[in-house]
Amino acid sequence: LTTHTPVHFFCPAGGGGPTKLRKMPRTVVIVTGASRGLGRAIALSFVKEEKTFQKFSPLRILLLARSEEGLVGTKSLMQQEADKFLDTTANDNDATSDLLDMTHHVIDLSDLDNLDDNLNDILDFSSSSKNNLPPFEKAILINNAGSLGHLGPCMNMTSLKELQTSLDFNITSSLWVSTRFVRSFSQQQQQQQQTKTVVVNISSLCAIEPFKTMGVYCTGKAARDMFHTVLAKETTTTEEEEGNNIKVLNYAPGALETDMAEELINCNVLDKDLHNFYVTSKKDKTAIMPQDTADLLLTVLMNDDFESGSHID
Repeated sequence: LTTHTPVHFFCPAGGGGPTKLRKMPRTVVIVTGASRGLGRAIALSFVKEEKTFQKFSPLRILLLARSEEGLVGTKSLMQQEADKFLDTTANDNDATSDLLDMTHHVIDLSDLDNLDDNLNDILDFSSSSKNNLPPFEKAILINNAGSLGHLGPCMNMTSLKELQTSLDFNITSSLWVSTRFVRSFSQQQQQQQQTKTVVVNISSLCAIEPFKTMGVYCTGKAARDMFHTVLAKETTTTEEEEGNNIKVLNYAPGALETDMAEELINCNVLDKDLHNFYVTSKKDKTAIMPQDTADLLLTVLMNDDFESGSHID
């Protein structure tokens, strides 16, 4: 018997439910793995620059991760960034509620038994029709959450359960999150709510090139890339057909300076050349900072000239 564990919703101060934007939200964004690293950086990119924020605001953004502490930290940093340009024209402490609605949601995406029910909560919360709001102009999913899984030679794996857990989180859960997101907003489009839907799968060079001792991670990234490429083909329309307003992007952020890179540096079973690469990148400060690649991703999304299904490094 499986018991549904509800997603915990945490909203801005001053209310018991979602902030009521005085201006109707134009964009809704969901970021998974938003408590640290790249996920946090991408969330910050939406509010870090006034030019970028104006492109998407009024903005409703949902931050998803397992760590409440990390999510609170991300939201606090976003508030600080937004206040730099929003408070210059505001006369009260509620200034950001005009244009920005941030909530964080504690959810374990690896919990497949409760994933569907938890996603129901998230998607209901992000639905314009179920919240008595006009249709969003754009809905963006940043499908970022993931883990390294087994490190070391493939034949050295000894735990089937560990392998299954890793694949469930990095493949099954990720694919299902994108599926549910696209289906949800496609249904809204069928109800004459023409929301432009964008799915960003956070990819990697590991999706297209094999790296010794990272077999499980490469497998997860390759599977995610292929699924999202197929999804793009299935949702791409010709010029003669009526557009369904769905685009998919596989975005590889590069070798980043994150906790994941630190884990690889401290791993004593990693391929020697690969280990040297990460150690040297840290020592020489050549690793890409998460905020830099996150800002680049936001530029790609703003320009909106990428081909659906493409892989961008």
